[in-house]
Amino acid sequence: MDLARAVIVVVSLASALLLFDLAGGVEHATQRPLGVTVRLAGGWSMAAVVLTWLALVRPRAGLAPAHLAASAMAAPLVLFAWTQLFHGSYDEPRDGAGTCCFALMLLLAIIPFAGVMALHRAVSAVRAGPLGATVGAACGAWAGVVAALGCPRTGAVHVLLGHVSPVGVLVAAGALAGARLLTTPAR
Repeated sequence: MDLARAVIVVVSLASALLLFDLAGGVEHATQRPLGVTVRLAGGWSMAAVVLTWLALVRPRAGLAPAHLAASAMAAPLVLFAWTQLFHGSYDEPRDGAGTCCFALMLLLAIIPFAGVMALHRAVSAVRAGPLGATVGAACGAWAGVVAALGCPRTGAVHVLLGHVSPVGVLVAAGALAGARLLTTPAR
């Protein structure tokens, strides 16, 4: 199981770096002050670390499914609030709708999402949906770290549509996939 986790991490990182580079890397964000970029990526990173820990903690650790569900559902709101609180002020490029960022975020998150979901098998039915939602939130937050490093836009509409809504989509997809794929088969 440890080898499988290591392979998923390596493949996820390599694919994220490749996609990030193909999308232009940090070139787009060079107009934004470095401090703003660090604050934005740092906040998304903190959320991603916490969500990853929640997604990987064992059921015997006593973490209630309600805590997982609440964390997953709160993630998009917290990430939006962080971005709006720490976006700084600078001459931002025209505020686009965010369709490119939306697609990039989903592409960055899909490989680690599928990999982590494949690692979690035979989870209790009560825990499966919330666990899947938390995995989706964690993968979305990590994709958001990469997006924050390369996207120069921090306007509320762009962030909501291009950066936060993919996290919401991944939370919903994780809840549905978790309920269907992770549940322990009935005997």
